[in-house]
Amino acid sequence: GEDKGGGDTNSSRKCVLGVCAKRKKTSSDAMKQILDRLRAYGEFEVVVWGEEIAMDESIDVKDWPICDCLIAFSSSGFNLSRVQEYVKLRKPYCINDVFTQNIFENRMQLYEILEKYGIPTFRHIYADRRNGREVEVKETDDYIMLDGKKMKKPIVEKPFAGDDHNIYIYYSKDKGGGCRKLFRKVKNKSSSFFADINTIRRDGSYCYEQFIEGVKDLKVYTIGPNYAHGEVRKSPAVDGIVARNPDGKEMRLLTVLTAEEIFIARRIVNVFQQNICGFDVIRYNGRAYVIDVNGWSFVKGNMRYYDKCARTIRKLCLGSITGKHALSIERPLSAKTCAAKKVFHDGDNNHILRSLVTVFRHGDRTPKRKLKLKMTHPEMLWMFKNTKTEVKLKKKKQILPFQKALNHLIARLERGARPAELKLLQYLRVVRSVIEEERKGLKIQLKPKKIREGKVVECILACKWGGTLTRMGLEQAKFYAPVFWSEMLRAPSNPGSTLQEQAARFTEYKGSRSKFLEGIQVFAANESRVKSSARAFIRETVQDDDVPPNTLHSDNKVQDFLDDVSKAHQHIDIAKKRVKSLVTSKAVLVRSDPRYRPSGHASKSPSSPVAKSPKKSHAAGHQPPTAGHQKKGLNNLVTSGLRSLINKLKQESKNTRQKRSLGEKALQRQNSRTDLGFWIDEDFDLTEWELRCLRWLKVPKNALKELYNHIVALNKQKRLKRV
Repeated sequence: GEDKGGGDTNSSRKCVLGVCAKRKKTSSDAMKQILDRLRAYGEFEVVVWGEEIAMDESIDVKDWPICDCLIAFSSSGFNLSRVQEYVKLRKPYCINDVFTQNIFENRMQLYEILEKYGIPTFRHIYADRRNGREVEVKETDDYIMLDGKKMKKPIVEKPFAGDDHNIYIYYSKDKGGGCRKLFRKVKNKSSSFFADINTIRRDGSYCYEQFIEGVKDLKVYTIGPNYAHGEVRKSPAVDGIVARNPDGKEMRLLTVLTAEEIFIARRIVNVFQQNICGFDVIRYNGRAYVIDVNGWSFVKGNMRYYDKCARTIRKLCLGSITGKHALSIERPLSAKTCAAKKVFHDGDNNHILRSLVTVFRHGDRTPKRKLKLKMTHPEMLWMFKNTKTEVKLKKKKQILPFQKALNHLIARLERGARPAELKLLQYLRVVRSVIEEERKGLKIQLKPKKIREGKVVECILACKWGGTLTRMGLEQAKFYAPVFWSEMLRAPSNPGSTLQEQAARFTEYKGSRSKFLEGIQVFAANESRVKSSARAFIRETVQDDDVPPNTLHSDNKVQDFLDDVSKAHQHIDIAKKRVKSLVTSKAVLVRSDPRYRPSGHASKSPSSPVAKSPKKSHAAGHQPPTAGHQKKGLNNLVTSGLRSLINKLKQESKNTRQKRSLGEKALQRQNSRTDLGFWIDEDFDLTEWELRCLRWLKVPKNALKELYNHIVALNKQKRLKRV
């Protein structure tokens, strides 16, 4: 009947969360990370007290701080008996049940509970010497026998006391004998080997279980029954040396838990009523075996774990208050009805949100690498035997036939490559090494370029790799999820006057939000970095470690939906190339303003009609040359150069007939062409100019270089700078 709030229940106040544990535990970095997140919600008042209060017999439990919810866990030197008295008196909601934690203090009792509820463990036998009990022991170099129960060596000897970490491993004679003593980490040591110790201890109560060499030592951390985090560490039984990362922390590798391990985690949480719990698992022959349950345990240095832990504790605390005080708040619109229809109910404005469309870019990626080669070899053209369209290879099974064809081609070129093929051979070796190293983001594309008589005779080989999602990119995808639903689906601004009203209002809002997000549909491009970003975003959005079925869509239909399929696509590409050439070049295209005259424009070119009498034109007040004059001057420039080139080609041997014919055709085409659309000044990028002439005049590249030399000779007064 006593009010735990110590005041009027109608007054607005926060949920009081008590933390009672050893001061070393409550002041740890992991605990601070979680408590800081809980305080940031603005719904909790956190009260912490340690052994200076809990273990002081002069302070009655009635005088302890009063709280609505409690985090309390035992550790070495911290007994929970007084905490249990406090829980009986105040009846707060316990994140971890304080009464079942007594089981962890006795390994024999722990194993009996695990066996009772079907949680797999290794075969074990006991030497129970409590209360003066005698145990019949028979031991040889290869086995031990306790009260008639035999177990072969190697064996693990564990004290009954759960906080006693002096665990010994005894080896059989065929393994070399001896004993390895395991203990709490001291600097970089976690165990020591003693070759002269071969007999088990006989001065206390011990549990013996079979020791399996060469197996993985797995640490599992739970946050409620629906989440488990797994890490693999170096077993202390290997050599006793602790593997540490550059930060000095014990090196642990994240691992994906199997379905059996996830089931075991859920069973342990439910059986022992420990929401935040850690336990040890050994993987052997495809099975998982529990070897110890530790109770309250934290993952160190994992921000995602801290976020998840704080969210779960918040959910449990507010849910427990709502369960105790069922409130019915009348509203014009029913949130349950909205939740059933998977629409979001905005209680502040009395609005209903039926749909929300958002476009995201993938997170940060590694640099993309690409290698393009022109191929006419039959080993590559063989890939087009069943198709004449582009071939894309991503999966390992798809790349395998291409890899075999590539190896045949490289072997043939290595036996006798022409001088022109030596550079191609080097590039093909790069492609081979990229495939063999299984670079992330690897993709092979074969695009047909020339088709004759229904067969592909030339193709472009494109090898692409890289562009994978970085760790920062993955964190970005996770970060945007809470931003998305907190900004787009905002909580009510008026949470209520009392604590019970706040909890009920939040539960209602959360139910409406979660139901709305259950209908989320994500369409992702068919690239690994995009799909990885989408999965991380979905998991954080729906607050689940698994992507719900029929939520993420990524196939050819989705790719077509996301690609640009408009009729203007080709024209847009042409415009992009044109804009890029103008931006990256120092040349200026004059079309819109005929009065504009570029600075540094050389008007004294002998082939330009506006440059014949510059003084007269300026005296007469003539306007600067227009775009038409500039195009005409360029036409004259190119035409005179072509004529000089043709005259030179006519004087050469008969082997140049083909070049002479091409030059004459280019001259005819140039005389009939009036709209080149650009002019040349002294800073023009001649490389780009060469490419344009190749495209427009169809002049061979070697003839074009000769043309360039002739133009320079004809225009000594005008410098054409090659960039």
